[in-house]
Amino acid sequence: MAGTLRKPPPPMFVADFLDWPGDGSGRKFQLVDGEPRAMSPGSATHGTIQMTQGRLIGNTLIEAKSPCRIVSEPGVATRVRTNINLRVPDLGVTCTPDAPGQQTCPIPVC
Repeated sequence: MAGTLRKPPPPMFVADFLDWPGDGSGRKFQLVDGEPRAMSPGSATHGTIQMTQGRLIGNTLIEAKSPCRIVSEPGVATRVRTNINLRVPDLGVTCTPDAPGQQTCPIPVC
């Protein structure tokens, strides 16, 4: 029927997103306002910049004898609407110990 609006699907929650197997395409996703959104692959230049920044930040943390560490592509729960948002930045820094099976970086550090 023309003009009929479809009801949007209910939002996906972070716990469900972490258990979600993806869409079978092999793409990476992040959760934005309850909707899985595909992340486009970075270019070679982007990868070089990401790794260079990671190395420089990591070296600085080591030189400062910091308990913190650099993390590549961490899952970060946002402060706003934390139950339906999980972002994946290029890099994160955390000072919390690595926990086996932990899939997200704890707030507020990453």
